[in-house]
Amino acid sequence: MNTHLPTILGIAAGARRIGVAVFQGVDLISYGVRSIKDKDDNLTLSRTRRILRESLHDYDPTHIALAKIVFVQQHRSFVKIVFDEIRNFLKDQQVPYTEHNPKAFRKAVCENEKPTKANTALIIAGRYPELKRFFNVPNIWQKRYYDLLLDAVAVGLVCARDHLSDDDP
Repeated sequence: MNTHLPTILGIAAGARRIGVAVFQGVDLISYGVRSIKDKDDNLTLSRTRRILRESLHDYDPTHIALAKIVFVQQHRSFVKIVFDEIRNFLKDQQVPYTEHNPKAFRKAVCENEKPTKANTALIIAGRYPELKRFFNVPNIWQKRYYDLLLDAVAVGLVCARDHLSDDDP
């Protein structure tokens, strides 16, 4: 890895899954969805912290880009609890992070296209061809699963671009 470029960790959280994308500059170096199979909420929160700890240890990011949950998700209380747990964990660990509104990061990715979830995923899949297989999946559960991955990539990319432009003289 090039140590002169920022390492950005993009995170998109669901109630039982976390999409994670790691960038070195704007190069996507790792990505995935971590599932938490426990039905017990306390175990889910504990495993969420473990996933975060492992990601911090494995990638030593210079910054975390966290996709905010949208208003509709806030009414699904456990998604909000997981999001708050991630936010609190990052604060406790004193890891620099920013929260990004999905509308804003989709608009930044889509530029001149309509900033929808589908257009964002299409543009991300075009930029990173290895992600194309996650774009047009046949089942609704697969779409929901990979939406977290594609959102993590999108929020991470926008943050990586921002950090690179901050370094410009």
